[in-house]
Amino acid sequence: MVLQNYCFSHLFTLIFYTMPFTHSSTPVTSQSALARTMWVWLFSNLGGTALLVLDFSFKYPTDLAIPLVVGLMVALLSLACVPLAWPFFAMSRCACTELRCRLLALAGVLVVFGVAHMALLHWLPIGSPSSLLSFSRPYLGTAVLAVAWLYRPRQKAAKVAYA
Repeated sequence: MVLQNYCFSHLFTLIFYTMPFTHSSTPVTSQSALARTMWVWLFSNLGGTALLVLDFSFKYPTDLAIPLVVGLMVALLSLACVPLAWPFFAMSRCACTELRCRLLALAGVLVVFGVAHMALLHWLPIGSPSSLLSFSRPYLGTAVLAVAWLYRPRQKAAKVAYA
């Protein structure tokens, strides 16, 4: 029980202090590159799975387990791609002008998405690239939206002049 409370408190601290929306005037560089990479991974997997569930619920309302299993498999497979995306987020943190940050992070998402697609098409008998793209398009869309949201322009903190 003590270990469980200890793990829960560390998890709460990690989530609370690395949340991308805790304060609107915090600069982009306030979070580590790994935290930003993990936020993009989390948002893209949750959003992509939600979009797959919505798509399947309209076409096949009795087969809702399929997109959930696909979402779980995508989350596990894409977790292996996080080390490929991390250098792009680290570079975007170092070269941080508004447009350059967003472009480097977006390039990281697109490169990792392309590498993952090529690996899946090469190693798994999936079929045509269009069949894989029909399942992965929601994940790419939500990853791009997550990058756009995490690297959005923010207001600069006002300087306080002491008299």
